[in-house]
Amino acid sequence: MKTKKDIDYSIDSIKLSKNTITLYGWAASQNSDNKVFFDVTDSCWNYVKYRKDRIERKDVSTLKYGNRENSLYGFVLTFPYQKNSYYTLTLYNDN
Repeated sequence: MKTKKDIDYSIDSIKLSKNTITLYGWAASQNSDNKVFFDVTDSCWNYVKYRKDRIERKDVSTLKYGNRENSLYGFVLTFPYQKNSYYTLTLYNDN
């Protein structure tokens, strides 16, 4: 059974522009071999297409796993939004 502790994450900042939301943060599984995946859904649970860029976060790699070999734990997610709507970000791993 998975728990909330399977993935550690942080949303460092959120940027709203006219028709897009951009999330900046990091995510890491408890087990460094497990990748973290993302889904964005709207208020009707429809999947929202997003752009994901992985960014290097050596601080997360060092803190979580004690090394800097694979440090692509940071992310930037950008997706369209409509005013007065809400969205859900779901993180999961391949475990």
